[in-house]
Amino acid sequence: MTELLIAVLAGLISGRLLDLAFVRFYTSEDPAKPLHHCPACRSPVRARFTLPLTGYVKSLGRCPH
Repeated sequence: MTELLIAVLAGLISGRLLDLAFVRFYTSEDPAKPLHHCPACRSPVRARFTLPLTGYVKSLGRCPH
């Protein structure tokens, strides 16, 4: 069970980083900008909201700003 949980978390985190890399590549965004930002207001996102799924649940799918 522990291995499954670790595998799921690793998959979520690596998927988020791959998504971020593809979005930055195809939109020609500056890779030096903050790693995570709100797509609606473009403000940096706090570290607690960057974890996959937990950030979405904590903010209820809305911009935290």
